[in-house]
Amino acid sequence: MNAELDLSLEIVILLLLAIFMLLFGLLLFPINAGTLAYKANATYGLFQVIVSFQIIALGKTPIGDFRRPG
Repeated sequence: MNAELDLSLEIVILLLLAIFMLLFGLLLFPINAGTLAYKANATYGLFQVIVSFQIIALGKTPIGDFRRPG
């Protein structure tokens, strides 16, 4: 059982985004209770970095494909 996984870059980026959102969702409980410090700008910044990497590397945005001229 030595099966190889052949994941495309798009799938890897989306998996990273899903893991980030899952961890953030789990951490919202201690943040809401006040036991964990929270910086909103850092969280939104990391989300923007992941999404912008997807847009730059693949040309795909959440609202459709993006084609560069030329």
